[in-house]
This record gives sequence, C-alpha cells and structure tokens, in this order.
Amino acid sequence: MATKPDPRSARGENAAKPPNARSENAAKPPKRGRGRPGLPPEVARARLIDAAEVCFERAAYADVGVMEIVREARMSSRTFYQHFDSKVDLAMALTDARAEVYLQTIERAVAEATTIIEGVDRCVTAFLSDLPVVVLDMRSLPGPDGDRVRKVFDGYRMRMGAAFLREISGAMKSGLVETIPDPLSVLIVVYGIEGLVMQTPRGPNRREALMALRPQILEALKKLFPEWLAEPVRIR
Repeated sequence: MATKPDPRSARGENAAKPPNARSENAAKPPKRGRGRPGLPPEVARARLIDAAEVCFERAAYADVGVMEIVREARMSSRTFYQHFDSKVDLAMALTDARAEVYLQTIERAVAEATTIIEGVDRCVTAFLSDLPVVVLDMRSLPGPDGDRVRKVFDGYRMRMGAAFLREISGAMKSGLVETIPDPLSVLIVVYGIEGLVMQTPRGPNRREALMALRPQILEALKKLFPEWLAEPVRIR
C-alpha cells in the first residue's frame, strides 16, 4: 500500500529554519510606556511650590484648593500627593523655601552697603520686592500651622535686625559712628513695615504697589533715626 505524503511537508512546516530566524516564543523587547518621561522629583516639587505661590497671590489661602494648584503647575493630583500630604504641607514647604532665600538677600544687601542709609535702602527695597508676601498672609492660619509660619517670621525680624545692627556695631568699633540704634526700635519699625504690606490689596499689581511705598518709608526712617540716616554715615 502506497504511503501518503505528509501534508505538513507540502506546506513546509517541517522545513529547516534559517539559523538567524527567531522562534515565536523568543523573548520580545519590553514595550515603551506612552507619554513624556516624568520630571525629576526635585523639579516636580519645585514646580508645585511655585504654582502654590501664584495661586496664593491671586486668592486667599483658604480659597485655594489642591486642584487649582495642580492645574497651575500643569501636573496631576497623583504627583501632588507623591510630594505633599496636604495643602498645609505644601504651604509649609513654600514658607521654608522662600524664607531662607529672602533672608540671604537681606543679609547680602546689608553686607554690600557702604553707608547706613544705603544699607537701609537696600533692606527696604528687598523687603518690598522680594518678601514672600503670600507667606506673610499665611500667618493667619489657625492652630500649629499658623504658629509655624509666625515662627518663621519671627526669624525674619530677628535676622534682619541682627544683620543691620551687626554692620553698625562694626562701624562703631572702627570709630565711624558713636552709637547704635535701640534694637527694640528697629524691631518696631519692621513690624510697622509688615503692617503696611498686609494692608496692600492682593492682586497682580501688588508688588508695584508695595514698591511705591519705598520713598515714604525711607523718609519716615530718616525722621525716626536722624543720627544714622539723615546724612550718609559710612560703615566701611
């Protein structure tokens, strides 16, 4: 009886495969994920802090929600909660991030001045232009959150006053000035300037409105401290 040909042979299923041919079961390279690659964690965190500052400039802290901050940052709520537990947590991060930069600006402004009035002018300018006003607004937060923000501002005042008095003390030791201002008077002045800042309406032109106060503040300081500010007294 004649043997029937194997139909698989006719289709070539048993034919030898070329040595470079891949098996159907061979491992395939992993598929690439869709979308753009994620931001580095520090960049994402900084973007959320910047977005929060913009939002808090537009509206009061209590009126700003997490979703508004997320939209401003052009990020997802999932990313937000990867970096912060809550809006309060983000507000505290904003406070800490802005505080140190601002204080360094003040201390540098004083250290680079050659006269007392120049140092005061630099401090007032930095105070009005670089002060993280939104952080100042957040002092009204209730409970421990507000306490933390107020503590940061206590540090502002102490370091600002200390930097200014330190420079004048150095000038007094060098014989350039005879006395130094009363530290309590300096602190009261800082409180007064803060009060002016708090009364300035929130909005896109807030910085310009604050800088417009500079001439009046300097004139008031000259009258309060004539011995040191009426004339350009050198400190170095």
